[in-house]
Amino acid sequence: MTKKPFFITTPIYYVNDAPHLGSAYTTIAADVLSRHYRGQNTPVLFVTGTDEHGKKIADSAAAKNQKEHIFVDAVSKQFKATWAALNIHYDTFIRTTDEVHIKNVQNQFELLKEKDLLYKGTYEGLYCVSCEEYKQPDDLMEGGLCLIHRRKVEEIKENVWFFKLSGFATTLKKLIEEGTLVIEPERRRNETLGWLKEGLRDLAVSRSKVKWGIPLPWDKAQTIYVWADALLNYHTARAQAWPPDVQIIGKDILRFHAIIWPALLLGLGLNLPKKIFAHGFFTVAGHKMTKTLKNVVDPVALCKKYGVDTLRYFLLREFPFGDDGDFSEEKLQQRYKNDLQHDLGNLVQRVLTMEEKYTVKIEPGIAPRCAQAELHTERLEFDKALIEIWNLVRGANELIDREKPWVLSQTDPHKLATVLKTLHRMLETIGAGLEPYLPETASRIKALLAGGRSAEPLFPPLK
Repeated sequence: MTKKPFFITTPIYYVNDAPHLGSAYTTIAADVLSRHYRGQNTPVLFVTGTDEHGKKIADSAAAKNQKEHIFVDAVSKQFKATWAALNIHYDTFIRTTDEVHIKNVQNQFELLKEKDLLYKGTYEGLYCVSCEEYKQPDDLMEGGLCLIHRRKVEEIKENVWFFKLSGFATTLKKLIEEGTLVIEPERRRNETLGWLKEGLRDLAVSRSKVKWGIPLPWDKAQTIYVWADALLNYHTARAQAWPPDVQIIGKDILRFHAIIWPALLLGLGLNLPKKIFAHGFFTVAGHKMTKTLKNVVDPVALCKKYGVDTLRYFLLREFPFGDDGDFSEEKLQQRYKNDLQHDLGNLVQRVLTMEEKYTVKIEPGIAPRCAQAELHTERLEFDKALIEIWNLVRGANELIDREKPWVLSQTDPHKLATVLKTLHRMLETIGAGLEPYLPETASRIKALLAGGRSAEPLFPPLK
């Protein structure tokens, strides 16, 4: 019997504009987790993709005087190119305009209707097009503006189909409290339980005034609400891997993933994901990076300037994955110079130079695992995993300074060989530990330890 793959998902990203550092953050984290499990010979299904329906997409296409399908094709390709540039290796890329996805969503809605979980009614209230989300007055800041996008929401009234979301509040609360549905970090779990305590309203899951979407199969005048369409992408990609083992999201879409998504699954009779992890944001000048605020940072440009591994390291080392942190290029440069260039780069150069200078030949070995770093990785404590690896880096540098191999070469050649072998093995462990995080750097360290030589340092001086 084929072993069930470890099933990892990111959100599918809205294609109203190009990918940015925020979407890169989520996807790099999923890639690290995927590489970690693959390194343990565990089969993995890593799913990402693009969300291509809804009013915001239609408006974005119209602003560029393009047909919707032409617009979404171009931006979806841009996401794929960005993930390739960031050395992200996914297994499945879902597009909500894919025919297989459209059929799956329509089939699932047919099933919800058969189970009497849908009814037709009138929605009258507030809607944020930028969020593609129904809002209540308490969700808004002063002046009726969306808290996230700082834009005025719309007042809408239309006949739509509703999902009986309100009936799932008690069940969801129980499943979260007993740990069947794990939501992390704990503050996001508590936030979700707070929403459930307030009670749930039935959810409008179709739009009569939005044409760019998946038609309801029994009511072609309606298109399926873009979030219901998007959430079902995970089921479209299910293969033999259901349910997802971990779904990584940003905290701004927690309500959709921790309440609406599991309620839909319960309604469909499907198993819930094992874990939903909502990470924090990189902010710029204290504000969330959004296309609306025009404060986005281009990850590809940063990679061209500093290298892809530098960006991967910075994003996951700078602060805990569940917290918020502010981005600046100055902080990235400091990490490059201090951690990568000075600590790691110099260590590799020192050890290999001494092995060559003192003609100490060390055969490749099986690197001891950095077990604590691996445990932190599985817990999505990426910063702690990298700290553990850097403890080894700094420990190796301290060993050199303490034992002074240049002195041992004159006084104790036998101990010199022992020290250099210890350092070589430490580098093997460091390289193995870095494979999920800095795959290019880890590959170069492995090649150098096997006898390769390069005039180019791992992390050359910044220009």
